[in-house]
Amino acid sequence: MCHLWLLIPLAGIPLFWLLPLGYALPINILLWIVSGLLGYKVIRAMMLSPKDGFKSLIGSEAMVVSMMNQSYGQYMVKAGHELWTAHSTESLRPGEKVEVTATDGIKLVVARINTENWRENK
Repeated sequence: MCHLWLLIPLAGIPLFWLLPLGYALPINILLWIVSGLLGYKVIRAMMLSPKDGFKSLIGSEAMVVSMMNQSYGQYMVKAGHELWTAHSTESLRPGEKVEVTATDGIKLVVARINTENWRENK
């Protein structure tokens, strides 16, 4: 599907049979320019790293919503406008701001952040 933009200039070929050269040539040149710009955008989009909403949360700020199991360090955190299951080696309280440091399966690994130092580093 990403190669369909290469067919745009081919749409201008029938114009040479239907229209005089003075009209068909500028239209065909315009189609080539549009095709080139579209191709540039497609290639740039293909080079971007995927944003799946899960691994892209690493390094972001989250907030502890509730404690699920304190003995295992499991928490419910809100990161990226979604609720995620997380675990931490530290004892955290609901309402505390944490940083997502890694992922473990489908869980987030979080750590307490010092809000003054964290804001200066970002």
